[in-house]
Amino acid sequence: MLIVERRLKNEGYNCINITYPSTKHSIENLSDIVHNRLKNDKKYTNADKVHFVGHSMGGLVTRHIIANSRPDNLGSVVMMGTPNKGSEMADLAFKNKYLAKAFRFIFGPAADQLRTNYEHFDNEVIDYPLGVIASDISLGPIANRVFRAPNDSLVSVENTKLDGMIDHIVVPSTHIVMTLDPRVINQVTTFLKYGAFNHGHNMNLLRTNHYKQDLPDEPTLA
Repeated sequence: MLIVERRLKNEGYNCINITYPSTKHSIENLSDIVHNRLKNDKKYTNADKVHFVGHSMGGLVTRHIIANSRPDNLGSVVMMGTPNKGSEMADLAFKNKYLAKAFRFIFGPAADQLRTNYEHFDNEVIDYPLGVIASDISLGPIANRVFRAPNDSLVSVENTKLDGMIDHIVVPSTHIVMTLDPRVINQVTTFLKYGAFNHGHNMNLLRTNHYKQDLPDEPTLA
């Protein structure tokens, strides 16, 4: 996320870029780890508004933080390649005991939580500005056989979607390089500024007509 952080700083946002041991804990525990870091950082506690930007599992961690420790000054949330409805690749892995062992070794305790039948919450309500970016370049023939639909080798485009999101866009990129792709990063900053992705709209008109009430002009925290 270093390049994303650099771009957001250039846009005037104060950033907290948090790493966490993704292979050693469940998503619930990871969200606790990240939240503990946040609540001890003055850039977070003193912010006028807080935005979250997460890639892949980071989007799931963000959902758990908001569900359990939602800040009163929550702004917008952007997810990149997040398996909000799980990953068919995870489903395939757990059908084979050898693949399942390897999958758990790579993803740790959170591996089971990446399957398509896993429910993260009973009654989650997305009542905040959420934008989801998916990618659709698959790098291997196995992925295309597994998904049989547009995918980025790990997550299908359809399974990145989440009920209640404001906007969704597909960028021709791959899962692993999304955070390095200038086109993806441009869409992240666009959503934080305007509350929508750039589908070719007049973004200044969009801000004026639809999102002016929710998006302050002052730089805030990402």
